[in-house]
Amino acid sequence: MLRARPLLLALSLGLAASAAQAQSVYIEQVGTGNTVSIRQSGEDNGEGPLGGRVRQTTESALASVSQTGADNDFLIDQSGAGAHEAAIDQTGAENLASIAQAGGAANIASILQSGFGNRAAVAQTSQAVGNTAFVSQSGSENVASVDQTGDGNSASLTQAGANNTASFTQVGDDNTMAAVQNGANNSLSLAQYGQGLSTPTVTQNGDSSISVTQTMMAPLFPASP
Repeated sequence: MLRARPLLLALSLGLAASAAQAQSVYIEQVGTGNTVSIRQSGEDNGEGPLGGRVRQTTESALASVSQTGADNDFLIDQSGAGAHEAAIDQTGAENLASIAQAGGAANIASILQSGFGNRAAVAQTSQAVGNTAFVSQSGSENVASVDQTGDGNSASLTQAGANNTASFTQVGDDNTMAAVQNGANNSLSLAQYGQGLSTPTVTQNGDSSISVTQTMMAPLFPASP
């Protein structure tokens, strides 16, 4: 039988928190074979506006979270029939990370944050083949979003510096993109609509703005049989 198991955790369930520290986690599981692993050390993690939440309404999904520092928040939402995998590692203060995974195939996402005030969000929807996404942020006030809809898409983003923003959008199948932002005040928007599209790794080293859209259209005159 499927059942919901909401748990509001402050200081127990294997969390690395002392009695003097306010740490919070909320876990809801509906399905079978789902696994959650959470480790918190520091102060007031999971206590902010986003909180510290994991929701699994699928089968055999895996969610892993590690927080070291203060005032870091996270959200993981896994749904559909896929055995999704999500990992968040936060070191520092006031970082926010969210991963939403849906669909019938196993999506994989990782967010690594170290520093202050970084924001990262990954959203993945698949049917036949899972999508993969990796986001790494070090520094302060960096913002990243990855949105993948389709099958077999891959995205990788590294931000090292301050006040960098990046937005990745992939709609279709088997698309790949990667970017590295160093320094400060970089702005990047990459979008792919179609199948089998690939961008070379984009590297920004400060005060740079780049926008790229790739589209693969269906042929106007299909080949004769």
